[in-house]
Amino acid sequence: MFGIGMGEILIVLALVILFFGGKKIPELMKGLARASHEFKKAKETIEQETNELKRTAQSAVDEFEKPAINAPNDTNSAPANLAVEPEVVEPFVNNPSSGSSKKD
Repeated sequence: MFGIGMGEILIVLALVILFFGGKKIPELMKGLARASHEFKKAKETIEQETNELKRTAQSAVDEFEKPAINAPNDTNSAPANLAVEPEVVEPFVNNPSSGSSKKD
């Protein structure tokens, strides 16, 4: 058991009895039992919250992976509300009548 022999366990128990006395040992055991119970309860709460988060995340993934009901068949065309008309850019022409040229 945990690499401890029966002789070592008896020595530890004898030291505990000598150190704490016979009347304190039941109180210590009750405290250990309460701590163990609280630890177990906290562990179960964490497991429940983790499982709930897993279910929530899985339902979000499932919702995301559902095909769209009104999806267009042609995946190469952009939706109408995202269509952008090309901007017409006129080439730069050096026009002397524009008044931008310097006269010496």
